[in-house]
Amino acid sequence: MKESESKEICPWCDTEIVWDEEIGREEQCPHCLNELSNYRTMNVDLDLEEDETRSKSVNKSNSPKENAAEDIEDINTPILDSFISKIEPKTDDLLQYEEGVYHYRRKQEESFECSNCHDFMIMVGDQEIKKDEFIPYVPVSQAQGILQAPYKLNLYICPSCFEMKPVLSEQDRLKMMDALKKQQEK
Repeated sequence: MKESESKEICPWCDTEIVWDEEIGREEQCPHCLNELSNYRTMNVDLDLEEDETRSKSVNKSNSPKENAAEDIEDINTPILDSFISKIEPKTDDLLQYEEGVYHYRRKQEESFECSNCHDFMIMVGDQEIKKDEFIPYVPVSQAQGILQAPYKLNLYICPSCFEMKPVLSEQDRLKMMDALKKQQEK
């Protein structure tokens, strides 16, 4: 086998993958852990007026269920994939949901990737942790821990699989970083 046949570029993260000739081709990228064989592309049309015209011009001779199924086949996004197999197709509801997620996500300052399905999460609120709800870890040689209550967590939810992720608020991250810096100075 030639050396060039044992190399591959991951279509997800553009990392070069060199695999062992004896073991064979990798099934998933060792860097981003995405499947290498099921890579799909998606074209997104952001012109909403054209989408409305296209959905109105669907062949009227088909039954409503067939029209909805045709529309859903045109929509191949991660947000909708999990719903299509679970509920009866309601194209307008799913499109409105996807558009709502898109517009909501654009207004966020930061976003995290879901560890479960790799879609980007949306922030849904904050949770304040009070002193009586948190016991900080304090190493033997230290006077106090690096994170002190009260502190605030930003809560994120994945719009595809609905997994929830708490993330320390930016203000409390800075406090924790200062506490760690002070630990170095001692």
